[in-house]
Amino acid sequence: MFRWRHWEELWQNNLFDLKATKEIAGTTAFVAMDTEPWSDQVGHNPDAREACEIGIALLLPLACHSKPTSEPPRTLEEIHQRFNISSHCIRIRGREHADRGERFWGGGNERVTYAEHDGVEDALINILHTGQQHYYSSDSTPLTLTLVGFDLCAEFRILSHQYPRFLKRFTSWVDIQELVKELTPLNTQAPSLRNTLIGVGYEPKFPTKPSRSGGHSAGNDAARSIAVLVTLLFFFPRGEDITQACLDYHANRTKQRANRQRENVNMNKRDLFSKHYPKPRERYPFQAKVDLPGACITKWQDPAELCQYFLEYKPVAAGTNSTQVFGGWICWPSLKELELFLKVVDGLEDAEGRGTWVAKSRYDPKVVSAFTKTELDEYLRLKSASEIAAKKKTPAEA
Repeated sequence: MFRWRHWEELWQNNLFDLKATKEIAGTTAFVAMDTEPWSDQVGHNPDAREACEIGIALLLPLACHSKPTSEPPRTLEEIHQRFNISSHCIRIRGREHADRGERFWGGGNERVTYAEHDGVEDALINILHTGQQHYYSSDSTPLTLTLVGFDLCAEFRILSHQYPRFLKRFTSWVDIQELVKELTPLNTQAPSLRNTLIGVGYEPKFPTKPSRSGGHSAGNDAARSIAVLVTLLFFFPRGEDITQACLDYHANRTKQRANRQRENVNMNKRDLFSKHYPKPRERYPFQAKVDLPGACITKWQDPAELCQYFLEYKPVAAGTNSTQVFGGWICWPSLKELELFLKVVDGLEDAEGRGTWVAKSRYDPKVVSAFTKTELDEYLRLKSASEIAAKKKTPAEA
């Protein structure tokens, strides 16, 4: 899947276990890499050797020499502060849809570097050079660079084809997923970065773990990889905890997660509509169309998940888009509550940094002339009574 003939020395210098990785921790800078593949607007990947976004995070020996406390870090904020992590996110111009998904956190600095396609490699090398200068300013010991990542296959494919000068800067490499497997001899699926973070004790909140959006930030995932590496190097995570996190995740399939989400939003299954607006419109007249154009998805949307973004407004029904744009329809008990929701949400910045919400009314007084929940309930009661009476009529009476 990738060329290694021109960097065979690096390819052969793999740190194959945790013991070997710990032995060089005081003399090398660990450089975590993550790439987001380049795909077009409909989700097709024209070339697996191309990226639209590259994340890089550095853990310098200077930070490694600090004395960690007995308690491991629980958030990315804490890991950046205690171990002086620097993380970066590079987006390639001309691949604008890279903006979908979670925002780049970057240790509190949310600035993203944009580069032309032919300038990405120089930008990556400059990040390494800056990190090495920081180290040399206090220590003249020669500094080696170790490439790290969580399942590095995609990264090696892209780096070997597109950025060979950058790749040649490294003297060794280690795949964190392999180190985790060493602790968790699972016979089934390999542990994911998300499950590993849960298993080693990181708190389940953004930006420690990915947001609910369809795309991840390469910069955040590089920092997450470094976070796992720090825990493996300086603390003693329990393999049983990682194993259990994996088992819990894979046992909780889509149906179970959907049922739990419905419980969270306190809705009946009949009030949740997949890939369609809530219907009949007479039962759900106070509808708003809500969309987050900056967040594209590639999988099925759960309407209960959409509701969770707006629980404070107490929605009564929801339906999801049939397109790749995250959003759908949200329904309210009355016209007043619908109008209040529109006033607040239309133009609101998404809390996860994925863009701006667009909310428009879908209320049609021609469908139902009611304005309040009481009026709507009375309308539905009378309509139901009329239909029942019509069914009871004999053919002669009809």
